[in-house]
Amino acid sequence: MVAVSSNSPNDTKFIASPGQFTGVVQFENTNTGDTCTGVLLSGDGLHILTAAHCFNNQNDSANLNPNANDYVVFFELADGTRQERNVEKIFVHPEWTSDEGSNNDIAIIKLSNEAPDVESYEIYRDTDEVNQTFTRVGYGVPGTGITGEIDDSEEDPSVKRFGKNIYDALGDIFRDPPEDRLTILEGTQLAFDFDNGESERDAFGVQYELEQLGVDLEVNSTAGDSGGPAFIDGKIAGIASYGFSPIEDGIDIDNKNGNASFGEYSVDIRVSAYASWIDETINSSLPPGKKLKGDRRNDTLVGADGNDTINGARGNDKLLGKSGDDLLIGRLGNDILLGGAGDDTLEGGIGRDRLNGGAGNDTLTGGASRDRFIFNSNKEFDSNDFGIDTINNFQPDLRPDEDGNQGDLILLDKSSFTELESAAGIGFSVDNDFEIVKTDDDVDNSNAFIVYSESSGGLFYSLDGEFTQFAILDGAPTITEDNFQIRN
Repeated sequence: MVAVSSNSPNDTKFIASPGQFTGVVQFENTNTGDTCTGVLLSGDGLHILTAAHCFNNQNDSANLNPNANDYVVFFELADGTRQERNVEKIFVHPEWTSDEGSNNDIAIIKLSNEAPDVESYEIYRDTDEVNQTFTRVGYGVPGTGITGEIDDSEEDPSVKRFGKNIYDALGDIFRDPPEDRLTILEGTQLAFDFDNGESERDAFGVQYELEQLGVDLEVNSTAGDSGGPAFIDGKIAGIASYGFSPIEDGIDIDNKNGNASFGEYSVDIRVSAYASWIDETINSSLPPGKKLKGDRRNDTLVGADGNDTINGARGNDKLLGKSGDDLLIGRLGNDILLGGAGDDTLEGGIGRDRLNGGAGNDTLTGGASRDRFIFNSNKEFDSNDFGIDTINNFQPDLRPDEDGNQGDLILLDKSSFTELESAAGIGFSVDNDFEIVKTDDDVDNSNAFIVYSESSGGLFYSLDGEFTQFAILDGAPTITEDNFQIRN
């Protein structure tokens, strides 16, 4: 890990103390001695999220079936001791090819035995990562912004360092000039640069007019940080993948390509874009129809491929249905319910719940508080990714909460509803985005992109001039634009 505000790579303010980030691990290929970083996922204590390129063959070609016996994982405990775990299986993303764009650079390690008593982390599922400050943690080789990476065999390779940076843009931006990296898959990478407070070292500012000169404790990723997490609000938003120098001369402080010095770019794999693959991979061994039930803590419960019944309990639970026609019941607490594929039934219960039915014709019931009904597939709208969801007991006129929000909200993500021009926030800032009409027959005559039929309760979206229904509010309650939230 490279620190900005110090001439020493071992400045203590960048070194994690015992008890910090205990779920961030180092793992080693015992044949080659190569190391990478990973992070323990919440759930069963068995799964480590990391980068696919950590398992490449010696010629750097993709290895989709690495030998689990070649790897060992090390945990640093809060008391300063280290424990190791053997590996049972390694899941490399099936579309990882070690291509020029480093696309699909993500993998999961399954441990042979449960991790020791350390932290575990949920993944970041929202799509608002750009312009957010994150915390990078990893076991990368030491260095500074002036020197770049310091390849010194006398340095301790097991030092866990951390610091901060800001996601400047999606990796998509590099598809445009001057970089012209056309092979990058859209929406799957998060990019940032290594700033020192000087505009001439601001790579995104110079090349893409995205000016941002750095944050306190700014760091960059180095060799060995690969697979390490970037946390937003304590959740895993990015996985360290690769870095490079800008194509324009004079920005990189030492003109050495990809050595993590000031003025260089780094790119993370965007975890939210791979949430479904992560969920499916972790739960591939669960038997069909397995019933999962939480306790009084904040649980993450995930179904298998069959028709599951998943119950939360007290606490703020996350329930994931996966495939099949699932029943998810949040009960008490502020729960997150994600139906996945199939015709699911989601019941939030008591608390401020967030419900996303996913694909299929789902039935969503929030419960007795202010709830959010989320429509987002992390890609451009396709009716096959949404179906037509029935929202029961939609309450548009509860008393405003402390933020002034009134009643239940229907959340529309602009990554899916790409025609919307309104800014992120409550309501529609552009009048042409939303209209209420009398009947379904009036929908096709509307010039809006989101149309609500007050007779049927149907919600419709216009894409390329054709309307598609994606939801129906049971009982056709009277709503206004203030019952919608737009999210970037």
